[in-house]
Amino acid sequence: MAAAESAGAGARTGVIATDRAGPPTLHTTAPTGLVRITARAVVIATGTRKTPRSVPIPRTGNP
Repeated sequence: MAAAESAGAGARTGVIATDRAGPPTLHTTAPTGLVRITARAVVIATGTRKTPRSVPIPRTGNP
């Protein structure tokens, strides 16, 4: 991450992208509240896949 920041890139952690408001703009929710981010390029890297609790997980066979 240090190399990206030294090249002029910014990084945000703990931020959830909630809506895309045009090609270079995201509406996000951060610990400080709602934030609109506009940049030349946006890279979203989650590192994990979350399954909402409302999505049923099908079961096969006996429990």
